[in-house]
Amino acid sequence: MSSLLRAKLQAMSKPRPRAPERRQSGLVEKVEYHPLPEGLRAPDPAALRRIGLEGDWPGFQQLLFLDCETTGLAGGAGTLAFMVGTAHISGGQLVFRQFTLGDYGDEPLMLAKLSRLMEEHGLLVTYNGKAFDVPLLRSRFVMARMRELWHEPTQLDLLLPARRLWKRRLGRVTLSALEEKVLGAPRIDDLPGSEAPRRFFGYLKTGDRELLAPVARHNRRDVLSLPLILLKLLDAYGQPQAQGAAEDLYSLGRTMERFGEGEEAIRCYRLAALPRPMISLSALRQRRTSKEALFALGLLYKKMGRHRQACAAFQRLAEGGGMGLKPLLELAKHWEHREKDYARALYWCDQGLVLCETPQERAALLHRRERLRRKRAKKIGEDRER
Repeated sequence: MSSLLRAKLQAMSKPRPRAPERRQSGLVEKVEYHPLPEGLRAPDPAALRRIGLEGDWPGFQQLLFLDCETTGLAGGAGTLAFMVGTAHISGGQLVFRQFTLGDYGDEPLMLAKLSRLMEEHGLLVTYNGKAFDVPLLRSRFVMARMRELWHEPTQLDLLLPARRLWKRRLGRVTLSALEEKVLGAPRIDDLPGSEAPRRFFGYLKTGDRELLAPVARHNRRDVLSLPLILLKLLDAYGQPQAQGAAEDLYSLGRTMERFGEGEEAIRCYRLAALPRPMISLSALRQRRTSKEALFALGLLYKKMGRHRQACAAFQRLAEGGGMGLKPLLELAKHWEHREKDYARALYWCDQGLVLCETPQERAALLHRRERLRRKRAKKIGEDRER
């Protein structure tokens, strides 16, 4: 047998590579039932207002939690949601429903199903949904010529209240970070959200649905975390004084002040300003936050016209140190403008000169000191004439 013929026979006997599995188009809808989260109760109206709900509370049965996985993170006209997870409460259970496109042509069916869900539920709860998920879905309804099926939702976006509350303490306020630091349930082997587009395009190319399995798990975890994060936010914003970390109390104080709830802000600042033992790096950060809370308390007292309380707060800071020039300046202003006690104002001005860090700060304080000296001399002259 010739070598050429032998090579041909050997090539024919080798197993041929399998052709890629043909993609099975068609919308995949997955439904799961989960126990209701603990702590479901009528929320405090003040907490709802503070976390950003506009209008009346519709009840937990009307909430639709939603999260999208998309073909791009920019959210442009060419971006679509290839996977959408939702959850709502029905029959004493949390119903999780996940839609996954089998192909681009399945999008209208998915949008029609989402339309029904959004029509049946009065409040859409998302995490960054106002900036991303909702505008994207709205544009997809338009692109699919299904504008009449789009129901503009009442929205509750949890990102902003979560950022206001936890950003200072946690730094990162992604859902995965909140699960680990707030819920105490860190993710293990989670697919980064940025990988989702690549997985979907890989599925379209090969037909291998296993590529989408990690995306589905990631989306499921995102959606099921939303009710738990909502309950944590309602608890914190409803009972701000019950929070333990100085950073959270200070953050809540700032939020209450922004909303015009001065007395609630004062209570939060006072608790945040309580002395804390320096036994760890975390305690050191909380001690710094305590000083900032005390300064914010003094400024709030000043804004409310409670000048003696403001002065007491600034003096505590000045005597304890750690806030630099700011409380000394406030004390100099108080004694100069409110009490007309130029000697005391001069004392705090001179104390501030020791802490100046820039030529500009020093020049401003020297200017203030000269003005105070003139005022003191004038007052002494007036007292003598009497």
